Amino acid sequence: PTNDLRDEPPAVVNLLANRWKPTRIAMAATMLDLAARKVFDIQQLDREHFVIHLERVPADESTLTSYERQVLDFVRARATGGSAPVEALTLGEEAEAEAWWKRFAEAVGKDATRLGLARNRWSPSDWAGLGGLLAVTLGALGLALALAHVGGGKSTSSSSDNFNPLY
Repeated sequence: PTNDLRDEPPAVVNLLANRWKPTRIAMAATMLDLAARKVFDIQQLDREHFVIHLERVPADESTLTSYERQVLDFVRARATGGSAPVEALTLGEEAEAEAWWKRFAEAVGKDATRLGLARNRWSPSDWAGLGGLLAVTLGALGLALALAHVGGGKSTSSSSDNFNPLY
């Protein structure tokens, strides 16, 4: 256990903590992280109402990851007059929301891979070894079937010699 926090983005942490599938909390955590980095401001109006202000535009958006840009673009699209109440930040219709979420989740996974925190379960050499083993196994099976067919087809007597109607 340590109190030292690392620099991983909250969406990547969410991915790692939830069996490689980011949850919807990853989006909210990304919004809070962007606010903490002064990309935009979040103002609390009262106990239950918050507003995002887009007055601060980052000088260099190239420092944002693709999913952070996606969240920022999402907030910008919902903002009118430079601000948006948090209640207005819904993903919309189911098909639109699903497409947005799929892009977000894939981008988070790619970022985790880029940071060295995730990798494909099977490397190319693993796939090559598995393919080679499968080829050898199927080849041996094919050879065994071919030998069984050639060796099993010979008979010393004709089938009419073995026919006896009394039995």
